[in-house]
Amino acid sequence: MERWLSRLGRHCRSRTQFKSSNRNCDMEEPNTPSVNESIASSTITMYSPGQIAWATCLGAPLAGCWLLALNYRRLGDVTAAYLCWIFGSLGTVLLLALGIAFDPPEWLRPVIPVACAFGMYQCARALQGKAYDDRLANGAKKGSGWVATGIGILCLILILTTIPLPFIALLIFDLLRGS
Repeated sequence: MERWLSRLGRHCRSRTQFKSSNRNCDMEEPNTPSVNESIASSTITMYSPGQIAWATCLGAPLAGCWLLALNYRRLGDVTAAYLCWIFGSLGTVLLLALGIAFDPPEWLRPVIPVACAFGMYQCARALQGKAYDDRLANGAKKGSGWVATGIGILCLILILTTIPLPFIALLIFDLLRGS
């Protein structure tokens, strides 16, 4: 119990460090950013839901979740950033497995990345829309569209180079076993 109380005391001191001494930690208004938050929000960059959707269109859910994870890290939520990486990887693997297993018709193939991008846009708006708008209002910078494009292309290259690896491994195994 004492350990928890000392941690709570450190938390209160850190939140009131730059505030006037007559204010208590429990009396802080919920939507008023502290001086630390204002300084931090003016120096970070965050990616917009549109940039996240664009990266998703180029590089599958992995790319969009990469940018979501970057935003979460910059907001200080490391757990959510890790979850974005996990769900982005799983979503990309699931999307590729469904595409290989069911072989969609020719007319549906260009629709799939657009549908993924639309879904990721809605997800980014729901998860980070308010935080993104608040940070921009406090002076944060919008992330570079070129970086979002680069991350999307990098994920696309990563996906295109890792898909054939199991098939190449099986081919090499069969060649070695046969000789």
